Amino acid sequence: MAADFLIILILSIALGLGLIYLPWLVLILLVFIFLIVLLQGSVELIASFLPYPTLKFSNSAFDRFVSIHVPSFNEPTDILKNTLKHLSLLEYKNYEVIIVDNNTVDEAVWKPIEKYCRELGNNFKFFHIDKLEGFKAGALNFAQEKTNPKAEFIVVVDADYEVKPQFLKEALSYFVDEVAFVQFPQAYKNITSENKGIAVEYEHFFKIYMKMANHFNCVPSTGTLVIFRRNVLNKIGFYDKKCLTEDAEIGTRLIEAGRKGVYVDKVMGLGLMPYDIEAYKKQKLRWAFGNAQILKKDIFRILFGNKLGYKQKISFFSEMTAWFNFTLIPMLVIFLGSIIYNISKISILISVFTIYLFFAIKLVSFGVTFRKEYSAKNVIKALFVHFGMVAVYSIAFIKSFLNMNFSFERTNKFILPQKPSILKNTSTEIFMTIIGSLVSLNYFINSHSFLAVTTFLIAINYLLIFYVYWEISPIKKYSSKLINEMEKSMTESKIGLK
Repeated sequence: MAADFLIILILSIALGLGLIYLPWLVLILLVFIFLIVLLQGSVELIASFLPYPTLKFSNSAFDRFVSIHVPSFNEPTDILKNTLKHLSLLEYKNYEVIIVDNNTVDEAVWKPIEKYCRELGNNFKFFHIDKLEGFKAGALNFAQEKTNPKAEFIVVVDADYEVKPQFLKEALSYFVDEVAFVQFPQAYKNITSENKGIAVEYEHFFKIYMKMANHFNCVPSTGTLVIFRRNVLNKIGFYDKKCLTEDAEIGTRLIEAGRKGVYVDKVMGLGLMPYDIEAYKKQKLRWAFGNAQILKKDIFRILFGNKLGYKQKISFFSEMTAWFNFTLIPMLVIFLGSIIYNISKISILISVFTIYLFFAIKLVSFGVTFRKEYSAKNVIKALFVHFGMVAVYSIAFIKSFLNMNFSFERTNKFILPQKPSILKNTSTEIFMTIIGSLVSLNYFINSHSFLAVTTFLIAINYLLIFYVYWEISPIKKYSSKLINEMEKSMTESKIGLK
């Protein structure tokens, strides 16, 4: 959190000096941010109204050999066993499962998995490596090296997912024409009516951006529940071990190489979403930070190169910025306007308009996308969650472009005895809420009612992190219940085998 405060402080000082001595430069920056918000938002709105395209499918590939890769690091035993159990129940015969457990120190965590794989049969291959670089990407690269030479397809399944029995048959049916990979949505089983807003907020990327990607022929890989043609992966190369979103990075290379992917809007597996605010924020920070890494590395080559069409370029930019919030700099300009009295009114006006435009676009896109699927109450809850993550979504890409360190952290699935500190995990939002409230009061005293209301709404926006905390809190209890059920199920299965 100290890094967040440092970023906000440095930005505030730089903007303050710029507003005093180089106001035209700050104005150009604000216009640029407004145009980015307008472009990204316009694409999001268009995608919200698009229908789902009809996908071609065939039943001709069901005898081909498939290699399923399950990367694991310090995964609770019962959760990973449950994943492997469901993979063993696939309605498909010609496949192998490669489990790569990397860097798990405690033998009590991974030894039972090694034993369980032996019980499941020869097509389940377990590897434990004490020191493997590259986190999840390193594990997936290792799995590729151990893949059976007969394999024509490679599947990635996260260690906490229950796949449906028909998963492989469904996935393989879409490999027609020149399709190189098929991606299914991420979905979760630890969902109740109490945390529906969290679940719907996750869905917005798939329901908006992945749907658009099918229309624009720019489908990315989003990690789990993706199946590739093996020969295509061999040509593309291994996963990038330096990128925190290794799935999106390899998807970018596939798109740039002219390889076609399709997104199938069918839930073929259920995972576990984070059960506390700390894990949730770290997961979303990793997604946004990783996408920013890809943008920084590839944006000029992709957007200004000649390998992609203009629709693909638009889709690529929108997908990579889907978890970004571009309102931080406009917000800080409005805050500074309360103490810099000769500030340009145009700068203030553009900043205000950018903020209202951003939130209006999100309101419409969420409403249109989910109007037939969820109640208005659940859509509003999802919006509150999305807006409550403003600190994460607005600072992550700045951290990446400043080359600030952020290591890969798996989403914790162990049920910890105590919840992480609420104050520790909301300190940035509390700070921005206090500053926003003070600025709002200052504007009100100086008879700037509109700016007073605007800054007060900004303060409320940051305060929504406590709504996120409240909504995510019930997940711990429900997740604990699910894990106990998994343990019971595994025990009963073992007794049945005897």
